[in-house]
Amino acid sequence: MNCNPFRSIRGAIQQYPKIIASWRRNWDNLTLMFNYSPLIRKVIYTTNAIEAFHRQLRRVTKTKGSFTSDTALMKLLYLVQRDVTAKWKKPMHNWNRILSQLAILYDDRLRLDRGLAKEYFHCKKNQVTHFLKYSLRKAESQCGNPVVFFTNVK
Repeated sequence: MNCNPFRSIRGAIQQYPKIIASWRRNWDNLTLMFNYSPLIRKVIYTTNAIEAFHRQLRRVTKTKGSFTSDTALMKLLYLVQRDVTAKWKKPMHNWNRILSQLAILYDDRLRLDRGLAKEYFHCKKNQVTHFLKYSLRKAESQCGNPVVFFTNVK
């Protein structure tokens, strides 16, 4: 097993010494995300939804070439935004597995009411992401082992 993760990138160490030095100083923070399963990481990684939204906007504006006016561009972007946000109301893929994994990881802090759990399968992705990040960060910053209830997601 390679104890020094930087050994495999010797060329980059010589070419980008400041970046590698920054990585070494912050290695614990950089690798913290890998403590979670890929499903949980996908929920925590909020820029994924933002990047997908921007990609949709770029795709539509690239194919049109030019616009007759600023108003025409704004109308087109509005229609794309409306279509994209309509998809956000769909149930989150694998939410029951994600919730189960979080319950295993944080069994002392996370208690689920199985009757209420169904409503969270239909939460908007960005709302769930924000709620999870906020709740886990808040729980970890407080003393003791607080319990995070998944009840009022707004």
